[in-house]
Amino acid sequence: MGGKNKSKFDFDSGSMFYYIFKKFKILFWVSFIAFVVSFAVSFMIRPKFKSTVIMFPTAGASISKSLVSEYYNSMKGSFNTLGEEDEAEQLLQVLNSEDLMLRIIDKFSLMKHYGIKKDSKYPITRLYKKFEKNFSFRRTEYMSVEINVLDWDPELAAKMANYTSDMIDTIMNKMQKERARQGYALIEREYENLRNHMTFLEDSMSNLSKFGVVEFESQMRSLSKAYGDALAKGFSDRALEIQKRIQVAAKYGPTYMSMNRQLTYDAEQLGKLKPRFAEMRIEIEQNLPHKFVVDKARVAEKKTYPKRGLIVLASTLSAFILALLSLIVIDNINKYR
Repeated sequence: MGGKNKSKFDFDSGSMFYYIFKKFKILFWVSFIAFVVSFAVSFMIRPKFKSTVIMFPTAGASISKSLVSEYYNSMKGSFNTLGEEDEAEQLLQVLNSEDLMLRIIDKFSLMKHYGIKKDSKYPITRLYKKFEKNFSFRRTEYMSVEINVLDWDPELAAKMANYTSDMIDTIMNKMQKERARQGYALIEREYENLRNHMTFLEDSMSNLSKFGVVEFESQMRSLSKAYGDALAKGFSDRALEIQKRIQVAAKYGPTYMSMNRQLTYDAEQLGKLKPRFAEMRIEIEQNLPHKFVVDKARVAEKKTYPKRGLIVLASTLSAFILALLSLIVIDNINKYR
């Protein structure tokens, strides 16, 4: 029984180095093979080049109000100032939108470029995964937005990165114009309703004026004075004629006054709508940028992926550790059989 008593393997540093030295030949050849294989495989991986666009968002101030209203411009800031976190997040939402992705895919025929056949299994899913792998967007610590595009064609990578940046304005302007058109239609309808109502009031007041009704209050004062003077001077016929005019004015005067007040109010409302008309028209017609491009994408001279040295080092080290652990396990199993 005593001959079967075997000491357990001690994992202190001295024993470990001794064990590695003892198994050096096996570990060397395993690591060497891993080195050669990983080195060869790293050259089989198609290299990719990265192009980057860095930009800042513009402020979220309304362009139309910034241009039309001096008060708004002084209170909210101009459209040509840098945006903050909210505006940067809006840019990222556009960059991650399906609309932009489909535009890029269609523009550069990425399904064909990535070698995906339409009749293959799940072609759209594969295409989207390729896109997500090669296109990345992030907000930097300086509140700028960064577009990174990877591709094995460095010129194409730069073109796609710059095109992505350009499409931000197209998509955001499209969204704003759609909303502005809806707002313009509502204001236009309200404007036309006011104009039609004012025309109705003007026609009605014109008809009342044919009965001799004009400015009711001043007219009543002058007619009352004229009536009193006619009675005082004994002009009964004149007084009777003025009395009839007073009766007509008393009958239609309040209606005339009410219409006149409503007409004044409508004119004020119409005046308030005109600047809003101008704002909506600017929103519909404008194509101003929503970003400030700091660095446009350039054609990369050096590949970004793969990092061959890192691949070889990681593979060789992994093979060495795996071989070492395997040998320890095997030796311990044999020791306790």
